[in-house]
Amino acid sequence: MCVCVCKVNRTAVRQPRLDVKDLVELTEYVFRVTAENDAGLGKPSDPSDVVIPRDPFSKPSPPGQPTIDEVLESVAFRLE
Repeated sequence: MCVCVCKVNRTAVRQPRLDVKDLVELTEYVFRVTAENDAGLGKPSDPSDVVIPRDPFSKPSPPGQPTIDEVLESVAFRLE
């Protein structure tokens, strides 16, 4: 496991959410948060659970075995 500590934000965060960009798909990440003000950096938070970014779209699995319902001039079938 590679450990890299990096600052991902350089502006004030006004909401309890921050989108982190440019993560590498299927790479494990753990996040910690540190507050900063004029007095300096606070202690970091406990580490998050492991996060593994994945493409939200993936190839679908193959359909099930077709079942023939009726054969006339054409065939009607359904997939389960």
